[in-house]
Amino acid sequence: RISRHIHVDVLYHYLPERAGRWLALSVDVIRVVFFAYGTWLMWRYVSIVAHERMVTVNLPRRWFFYAVLAGFALMFVRSIQVFVANYRRGYSVLERPGAFETVGD
Repeated sequence: RISRHIHVDVLYHYLPERAGRWLALSVDVIRVVFFAYGTWLMWRYVSIVAHERMVTVNLPRRWFFYAVLAGFALMFVRSIQVFVANYRRGYSVLERPGAFETVGD
């Protein structure tokens, strides 16, 4: 929520501001596409194995895989939120990590 994740931002110190902005936008777009693709793949996989049972515990596999699908879907939604916030703000935590040091609303 307050962008205190581990990330590598050293590259952004050496890039021109415009190139850093394009790279940060590219990272955001790649993240959104990755989670969209992961969500779609999990949806397809769940539709294939939904009626199978687990080997070790006699429970349907769909319970576990629906949780994974929900996780991917939530990460997809969150990645869109971060992309929109970064776009509106004009910079991301990768470009200006100091701007995210204070805890705010």
